[in-house]
Amino acid sequence: MGIAAACGQLNHPEMARAAIELVRKHQLLYLDLKCYREDAEKWFADTSIVEQLLQGLRKVGRKDFTESE
Repeated sequence: MGIAAACGQLNHPEMARAAIELVRKHQLLYLDLKCYREDAEKWFADTSIVEQLLQGLRKVGRKDFTESE
């Protein structure tokens, strides 16, 4: 998800979607941004970093709830 977030921030939606597909195969839970936020907050004490990650994911269409696509 970190790669997908960075690609979203850099306006590379195709790369972000490819990274999200890998997450879909290996850690489906992270597709829910609420769950991803909870885990990211364990790793990054600076909440602004977590917000930047989430912003990048939102730029490529991720929502704050689990979607069935």
